[in-house]
Amino acid sequence: MNRIVCLPLIAWVVGFAVLQGQEAKPTTWPAHLLIEPFHIGDSKNRKDMHHPSADDAVFTATFDLPEAVKPGPAALAWVTVRVTGLLPTTDKRLKEPRGRARILINQTEIGDLNKLSHGNGRVGPIERQQFRIPGHLLQQSGNQLEIRPGATPNNLLDFELHEITVAATPQ
Repeated sequence: MNRIVCLPLIAWVVGFAVLQGQEAKPTTWPAHLLIEPFHIGDSKNRKDMHHPSADDAVFTATFDLPEAVKPGPAALAWVTVRVTGLLPTTDKRLKEPRGRARILINQTEIGDLNKLSHGNGRVGPIERQQFRIPGHLLQQSGNQLEIRPGATPNNLLDFELHEITVAATPQ
């Protein structure tokens, strides 16, 4: 008798969960903005990278905050980037700040990827870098993340992104 009562209850709970899931935004949280290699730069023949020719000169992605996270100074959010092929800021090829790769949220710079790098400019071990996103830069929807490569005169400094995730703590 208990099984007969439990089965309809389980079906109702599962059905309710499915209906609730349909109301959710199309992206899950944390937001996975990139899950496969993406070559940033201008090279056409980097055989050490997954994609020898650059995918694009800039990486851009858009994300929405979950309802439990409200934009503002109290918001706690961060972006995690897994990357390879960067030069550290101590490298003489990065004499000028324009040679550094930048990460921006809604057109405001939040970090310098080269500053956290221990690489040598070649594809090697993947480095995990994390940047805090100031809450006042966030919007409830339509946030734009952008990663721009550094440049020397007449050349973009190529590197490879492997994964980008944005996460936040509900208030």
